[in-house]
Amino acid sequence: MKPTASDIETHKKLIEDTYDTKVTFIETQQLNTGWIVYSDNDYVYKTWYYENTIGHSLNEVHKEFYAYHKSKMLVDYRTFKPYGCIMKLIKIPGVPLRYVDYKTRIKINLDNFIEWWVKETVHIHEVGLKLSSVSERFQIPKYSTTKSLMFTNWPEHIGYVFCFADLNDENIMYDEKSDTFNFIDFEPIGWMPRDMYWCLNDAYLILLLENTFDCKTQGVKASKYLDTVSSELKRRLELV
Repeated sequence: MKPTASDIETHKKLIEDTYDTKVTFIETQQLNTGWIVYSDNDYVYKTWYYENTIGHSLNEVHKEFYAYHKSKMLVDYRTFKPYGCIMKLIKIPGVPLRYVDYKTRIKINLDNFIEWWVKETVHIHEVGLKLSSVSERFQIPKYSTTKSLMFTNWPEHIGYVFCFADLNDENIMYDEKSDTFNFIDFEPIGWMPRDMYWCLNDAYLILLLENTFDCKTQGVKASKYLDTVSSELKRRLELV
């Protein structure tokens, strides 16, 4: 359920009063997620608008994750009754890939994109490994007794990857000036069985390469990059 106009105005005022700023509602980010998203010149603000405790729980997850992720995106968070929470995040430069114009997208260097994709995937997994040693919330799954955020009752011998599981072009920022990419949002995050993760990774990469980047216009097949990513991740990910 999307927020009403009244919800949007209520939470806009809540953010402005809390952080002494003026914010703008980001309409393109308004999906059926439970969050309303705003921004000012320097920060993005996400507020949970359902009257339940899920927003607060999600906030605790992100608080722990961002403590170890190199982006350090989470600046502050507040809990409010009955809404759950507000997250104040550093504004990442650029725009989501989905809204980059076609002529710019098809000129993006795919080798650079793939190199970033692999490095960031490995980094997220390394964050999960660190969190597993300090947080009960991020423990590596065990057969039938998992406390992971995702995918229970999977044999422990299969191996797991800690990942961000919503890799669509809405959640990837592209800054044309610096030719750099960054994930945003990081929801959901958690441990996923290795074989399931390879399927997820391939599926999103195919969509990005064939639809977002239209790789055929660059004279290459998506399979070339899928093979490269698969080889690199299997070599560099420390499976657990």
